[in-house]
Amino acid sequence: MDVRKKQYLDTVKNQVSAAMKQHRVLITYAKDAIGQKVGVVVAYCLDDVIYMGWSLCNTKGNGIQKGDNFDRILGLHKALFRAKPLGGGPFSIPWSIEPEWCQIHGRALRYFKQAAINSDKAVVSF
Repeated sequence: MDVRKKQYLDTVKNQVSAAMKQHRVLITYAKDAIGQKVGVVVAYCLDDVIYMGWSLCNTKGNGIQKGDNFDRILGLHKALFRAKPLGGGPFSIPWSIEPEWCQIHGRALRYFKQAAINSDKAVVSF
């Protein structure tokens, strides 16, 4: 493995573990038709606002290059740092993770009850 790639992965791992220690994070994984993980949807609460984010791996490729393999740490990193506050405007998410998004949205509203009052007006576009 390339030294720079290893350093990058170590940095990402440290950032994800720090974020997970600071906040209670709800996580659900998107799976493909054969049950392999291909994406992740996260929700966490910060200052009484619920944040949600997603990451989806390109497993199909483009015909020239083969698709990617899902990496749990990289997926969590992208989802955590891509997260937006609920109620802060429309979300644009891939249609393939819509069931997981709806599932964790409901879980987040129940789990973070104090923040749910401020965050129940989110608009999602698929």
